Amino acid sequence: MKNFIKLILLLITFSFQYEDQQKYIPIDKYGDSKIHEFNKSNLIFTLDIRGMKKGDRIYLRYNPFSKTFLNSSVEYYWSKDNYKNVINITEKESTKNQCSGKITIIDYYIYCYVDQKDDVYNTLIIFVSYQSNIHQIQISHNRFNNYTIF
Repeated sequence: MKNFIKLILLLITFSFQYEDQQKYIPIDKYGDSKIHEFNKSNLIFTLDIRGMKKGDRIYLRYNPFSKTFLNSSVEYYWSKDNYKNVINITEKESTKNQCSGKITIIDYYIYCYVDQKDDVYNTLIIFVSYQSNIHQIQISHNRFNNYTIF
């Protein structure tokens, strides 16, 4: 219920913003975010990584509910800002080679991991660019690698 209320508030917030502005979708540490019905060609998520140490591994799972997401690209950026209010984007890291997909009976997942670059960063910015019509996407951040795909 708590996540549903957060989603409703997030959607209300988005409805007041201009269409051409970049929208950052915050994800709590070890949480997830599900987005429904969007028509942009890219999404930007911000993940709370405060307190993670240099070298800690950040496990992410993308569920776009579509096999066509395989043609998408995911880029990561680091920021010292709070994940709910990102102003400065710093170092870029490409992790395309670390991502792999898995098809289940009803869903399609892409698993990625990113190593924490430095203790000074508070936010991991996830830039997802896709080339097809995706009607729903869910990103989950997990504490441990509980996927057999790595």
